[in-house]
Amino acid sequence: MSEGPPGRWFKFYAQKYLIGSSIRAETEPDERSVWVDLLCTGADGAGRFSVSNRDVFAAQLCITRELLDRAIKKFIDTNRLTVHYDKREKKEIFFLPKWAYHQAPKESHKKTENPEGVATPPLQTSPPKKDEIDKIDRERERTAAHFCEKDKKDAAESPPLPDIPESFSLKVKDELREMKAKIRELERLSMNEHGRQMAGFSPEELQTKIERARKAYVQAIEDRR
Repeated sequence: MSEGPPGRWFKFYAQKYLIGSSIRAETEPDERSVWVDLLCTGADGAGRFSVSNRDVFAAQLCITRELLDRAIKKFIDTNRLTVHYDKREKKEIFFLPKWAYHQAPKESHKKTENPEGVATPPLQTSPPKKDEIDKIDRERERTAAHFCEKDKKDAAESPPLPDIPESFSLKVKDELREMKAKIRELERLSMNEHGRQMAGFSPEELQTKIERARKAYVQAIEDRR
């Protein structure tokens, strides 16, 4: 998958994100990880990106559709993201409304910190042309579609997990649902070669994690019967 034109990078204020940003108080940890993914996705289009199929987009990010939908809704509700549906092209166009402000030219900042004197590439201040953005979108969606189809094929081969008994308390059910969700995430990761490589797992390591998680889930149900 292409990394985009040279110089496609963006400013990210690390300390503000860690201790001075309202996003930490307003979102869950998994939602914040999606936020960083959306920033990286939006960097190719200067704060704009399109999504034709959310299932495909979720597969590209190696997350569940539920998490993607939840995160997008949270970011729209907190004015971090806006969306417009293009009826003609049948796709959602997302905008990061504060992108231009945070990506202002370096010269406009009174104070910059570069204690190690590391040379930084020139910031791209002009948005790419529409045909360039569309080309990036098509390439991203084509790559994601490949992994999504592979996920669906392999998912059919995954052995089912035991159902959670209705007699269990609400707290226990929530704990088991969380365990089950983590197993499914690991299984999805194992089916997505690109995502597994990005996570730094070998096929054997990931399979071991899945087997242990499955055993722990089954044992947790048996212990509570």
